[in-house]
Amino acid sequence: MTFKDYLPAFVVAGYALAGILGWLRGKLSSGRKPLTVAISVLVVATSLFWLIAGAGLTGTITILVVFLVVPFVVIFVSQVLGRARRRKAGDENLPPIWPAVVLAIGALAFCLPAVNLITNGLCSLVGLDHNVGLLVTGTEDASTFRDGSPRLVSGEYLFEGTRIFVDHSWWFAFGPLPAEGDTVEVSVAPMWPYPIYENTWSAVVMTGLGATLLVPGIPLALLALKERRRTAVPALSSE
Repeated sequence: MTFKDYLPAFVVAGYALAGILGWLRGKLSSGRKPLTVAISVLVVATSLFWLIAGAGLTGTITILVVFLVVPFVVIFVSQVLGRARRRKAGDENLPPIWPAVVLAIGALAFCLPAVNLITNGLCSLVGLDHNVGLLVTGTEDASTFRDGSPRLVSGEYLFEGTRIFVDHSWWFAFGPLPAEGDTVEVSVAPMWPYPIYENTWSAVVMTGLGATLLVPGIPLALLALKERRRTAVPALSSE
């Protein structure tokens, strides 16, 4: 067995040990602080171990930046702007603006990719794409759809005199992957990042993925608008 086969056991053991320490902490009447520190260190270490083993060092840094550093910076900047806003309005009791900012960023994070996926997918479905011949230069088929991992195809195609290279594009067509050196007909979506669709099914899948992203995106946008109205500074009367 490989290290990844044992990874779930290590992760479960780490969180289970943290749970046991938490239970012991609740039973003690004194000396809780060392246990609290140990639990925090154990949870953080287990989580980082899981992330690094699963996503690699670069992936872990990206995840931490996206989910920890960026929200912290957004909230900090929003608080600074909020203090300036309260001083300008002369009202220290104005509600903070950072919840509206965070909600708006969350809505954009879902809605922008959703609009791109839906637009490209629908353009392909109604024939507003470009048909090209993809020369396959490499494939990756470790899953064969058994573990949910995407099958990947790399290659190149010629479009309006320009050679375009495709690196690890998801391949949704059923059946065997094309062999290296084969030329297969695919369609190229009209909008950046110009994804390729090997058949109608792949365009439908990506359109459905975009629609799924709207499920959290639209409520977040509505909440951001509601929060923005709540925190709006009333217009000062000229009288």
